[in-house]
Amino acid sequence: MRAVAVVPVVLWHAGYAAVPGGFVGVDIFFVISGFLIAGILYAEITDGRFSILRFYERRARRILPALFLVIAATYPFAWAWMLPPAFSDYSRSILAATFFVSNIFFWLTSNYFGPGDAEVPLVHTWSLSVEEQFYLAFPVLLLLLWKVAPRRVLPVLLGVALASLALSQWLSDRASEANFFLAPTRAFELLAGAVAAIWCHRRPDARVSAGGQALSAAGLAMMLASFFLYDSATPIPSAYALLPVMGAVMMLVWGRRGTWAAAVLSWPPLVGIGLVSYSLYLWHQPVFALARTRLLNPPTGSQMAALSLLSLMLAILSWRFVERPFRQRGAGAPVPLARLWQAVAGGAVGLMLMSSVGIATDGARFRFPPTLNALADRFDRALDERLKIERVGLCELNTSFLNIRIEQFERSWNCVPPAGAPTTVSNLAIYGDSHATDIASALRFNGVDVLYMAEAGCSLSPLTMKSKCRRVADFMKEQIAAHKITDLWLVNYYEPNELTPEAVASMIAYWKATGTRLTIFSPTPEFLDLKNRMLRTVGEGRPLSLVRHAEPEAEFFRPEVQSLLKAAGVRVIDSGAIFCKVMPDCLPLDDGQPLMIDDHHLTLEGARRFGAVLVADQFDPEREDGLPPVLMSRADR
Repeated sequence: MRAVAVVPVVLWHAGYAAVPGGFVGVDIFFVISGFLIAGILYAEITDGRFSILRFYERRARRILPALFLVIAATYPFAWAWMLPPAFSDYSRSILAATFFVSNIFFWLTSNYFGPGDAEVPLVHTWSLSVEEQFYLAFPVLLLLLWKVAPRRVLPVLLGVALASLALSQWLSDRASEANFFLAPTRAFELLAGAVAAIWCHRRPDARVSAGGQALSAAGLAMMLASFFLYDSATPIPSAYALLPVMGAVMMLVWGRRGTWAAAVLSWPPLVGIGLVSYSLYLWHQPVFALARTRLLNPPTGSQMAALSLLSLMLAILSWRFVERPFRQRGAGAPVPLARLWQAVAGGAVGLMLMSSVGIATDGARFRFPPTLNALADRFDRALDERLKIERVGLCELNTSFLNIRIEQFERSWNCVPPAGAPTTVSNLAIYGDSHATDIASALRFNGVDVLYMAEAGCSLSPLTMKSKCRRVADFMKEQIAAHKITDLWLVNYYEPNELTPEAVASMIAYWKATGTRLTIFSPTPEFLDLKNRMLRTVGEGRPLSLVRHAEPEAEFFRPEVQSLLKAAGVRVIDSGAIFCKVMPDCLPLDDGQPLMIDDHHLTLEGARRFGAVLVADQFDPEREDGLPPVLMSRADR
């Protein structure tokens, strides 16, 4: 079963679209872990053999040596290839992984499903932190329950699991990053395995069931189905996680020797991969991330296949020469207990020292030429300026940069231009995600003030909106009515599921209900890994090399989408056409000055240039009503 869990995770991190839900392999790992650990703990507690020190010795032998090895092995390559900002973050992640708080670190600093995390070597250690945080509390809870109310062990654990599941469901569309990374919302997956293990211990005869063949086969099918039915848009953990979680439980309980499912999982290659699954899980992400960091172009499928095989070879070696010796206990063990703790202490101190270099020197900037560091500073300043001047937290709700609740945002929002001012267009409003903020700023820098509101990371279509996004969108509709807005501009980044015919029709109907004339912007041009590629080329004195990600724009301009917009009378502004008018050679760099802060957001200077063309194109001073002229889609031009 470990192979069934780890292989999809590896394939998913490798970027293979064939397993869009491969990340749920981690959920299956949690169930397996809970089943095995709880089974051992419960047997020891009921037999009077339990020792908390012995339990943590086993955990240390199982987890720490291979983990410390992999972190140490990645360091020289990170030193050689990572740019200062990334190396500084990597150095902090070493500390977080060493002390098993990396789930908290990555919750605060990253997006597991975002493209940037593909180049973060230790992002996968979040799951180890969740496990170890769980096992700080679980043995004590189980021991106390056994001593105080032995007959209520299962009901209490089941109740805690249900509470965790309910919390994950509640947070899934309110605080998805916290929901994904933090232990309280992951506990039900570990507890599902724990409850199953204790139930099997109490009723061993129940595992030999006449329906075992069907139940175990169904469990295996449920696990496999989740890898193909789910994708990064699926809220995990939540009730959706019950498909792989319950599938894993059914397989663990009834997948005994002699069942068809057990026969499938007994295939020697799967058994072999399962044996080295922990090491494979540790190695694959650093190998992939460092390769992506080193290569300017995204790795090809064949390159990722080779890197996967390399990860497997490293896993076999570390299992044979690190995992096996350290895991042996008792008299004659290759690594006695005293040496184990010496190695753990020495490894932790060594990793702390390694991480301190990157943290204390701002990413070891001295490794690179001054031109690269100067360009990196320009990027940092551009981001800081954008956050300050574009009123993030006041006009834009962006919890990635500011810890603010929706209620606070609604109370503090007041992004209405002064009535009667010569720069105010009082009947026009802008709404969308962080790109709407770019457009509002582009107008403001060119003498046009409008009402606007934005919420980062939100869809425009009710079919794909999270509940918190719907709340802000409804709040915007209230403002549209209150301020008698007649024209509404919608600006957003679109995921593929937001541009299906159903989602587009839903979006049109939702915003048409405001009674306004709708204008929608095509996606801002996107450049893959823009900052890294710009620093690696221009910063090192080489010609600029960027890759434009054409898919978002191509999806938006699909005939099915455009016909729906045209039929509804929705006007379209081609952002790419304006972009190429103001960017030299249609690239976001001018005389060493970046005009984008990341893959698809403008700097303030980029917004100013964009806005100059937008205002000239869309505002006709000869019109008495001050409204933009009718805009045409690309198909009409």
